[in-house]
Amino acid sequence: MSSLRPHVDPEELGFDSHRLSRIDDFFNDFVDQRKLSGWLATVSRGGQLAYVGKGGHADRELDRPVQDDTIWRIYSMSKPITTIAAMMLHEEGKFDLNDSAGKWIEALREPRVYTGGAPANPTTV
Repeated sequence: MSSLRPHVDPEELGFDSHRLSRIDDFFNDFVDQRKLSGWLATVSRGGQLAYVGKGGHADRELDRPVQDDTIWRIYSMSKPITTIAAMMLHEEGKFDLNDSAGKWIEALREPRVYTGGAPANPTTV
C-alpha cells in the first residue's frame, strides 16, 4: 500500500494548517449526512504535498474505510480534465479562445454539411 503523507510543513508552502484542517470537517459532514460514502483530498504546491485528508468508507456495505490506495470510480471526468488542461494552455498563450477549431484539427478546417435526400435506411431508435 502506498502512503500519502505531506513531507513539508504547509506553512512553508504558503498554506494555513488550521484552514486546511477544515477540509476534513467539510467532507466528513457530507459523510455524516450520507451524501458521500468516502473521500480523499490532497493539496499541493510546486509538486510538494501540503495536506492529505480522508474519511468515510471505500465500501460502506463491507465497512471498509478509505485508504491511501483506494481506487475511485470517477465516471465522466474527461471533459472537466480536458477543459482544465486547455485553459492552462490558453493561459500560457498556446492558443486563443477565438481560434477556429480547424486551425488545430485538420478534419475541421473545411466542414461539410450533408444536403442530399432522405437516408437509404430509416432512422431507428
